[in-house]
Amino acid sequence: MKHIHNNKGWVGPVFKISLIAVFLYAAFKFSVPYYRYTMMNIEVKEISRLTFTNKKRPAKMVFDTAINNGIVIDKKDIFVELKDDMLRIQMSWYETVNLFGRYKKTLYFDIDVTN
Repeated sequence: MKHIHNNKGWVGPVFKISLIAVFLYAAFKFSVPYYRYTMMNIEVKEISRLTFTNKKRPAKMVFDTAINNGIVIDKKDIFVELKDDMLRIQMSWYETVNLFGRYKKTLYFDIDVTN
């Protein structure tokens, strides 16, 4: 049986692997809110292309879509304006990213779509 010996020790490789793991964890934690923002932006654009006669229905559709995408938002944070053939949808929310309980970053998101 052949043994592999590393004369430099095991601390360096373990440190590098740990550093890579922490980096991947942080990248994942920050990418999820931006993924939600991108998906919500696409959905709001699709909703704005539909034809509505009152502004309650698109507001409910946007709110339901936000809840389904895992976004915590109040109904008061969604603004819908309907004038003639123009529909404007605005919404904003924030998410806090927590890394190991040591670092917290609040990310703010705004969507403003006019069709």
